[in-house]
Amino acid sequence: MVMNKKNRILIWQVFFLVVVALIIVVAYLPIKAVFSPIVNASRNITVSVDTSTIEIIAPGGIIRAEVANTPSLKEQGLSGRVSMDADRGMLFVFAKPSIYGFWMKDMNYPLDMVWMDADHQVISVSNDVATSTYPNAIFPASKIQYVLELNAGTSQNFGIATGTVLRFTNF
Repeated sequence: MVMNKKNRILIWQVFFLVVVALIIVVAYLPIKAVFSPIVNASRNITVSVDTSTIEIIAPGGIIRAEVANTPSLKEQGLSGRVSMDADRGMLFVFAKPSIYGFWMKDMNYPLDMVWMDADHQVISVSNDVATSTYPNAIFPASKIQYVLELNAGTSQNFGIATGTVLRFTNF
């Protein structure tokens, strides 16, 4: 194609129209819609990196537990993990005592759920909660403020039972 003056003008007009159209589209999009994928991605990265670990002293030894104290950490919990070391767990921390339900969504192994009050006293233990219980939720017998999730059978190995008081270090 021979580039004469009319063709060059036509190309510049099309280019100008495309640029103006893009500017109009971007101007009318809500800012949150443009940037939310970036923000959500950074939140996900922060969530997976920003987990603190505490030691929980039980009658039968020390449990090293990740702390789930934000909504996203609580929602994720141990879901999707293939396994967990025998001396590890996850401690769910709530702002006030209440009845909180837990489910086994996307869990790959059974758990013991240790339900504790505000003073870290064990209210009850749900032993060997199977992954097949999902979508049903598991609830404590009364109001709790903490839940410690352990591998199935681990609560007994650590001497944890109703009435046991667990001590949290660096908490």
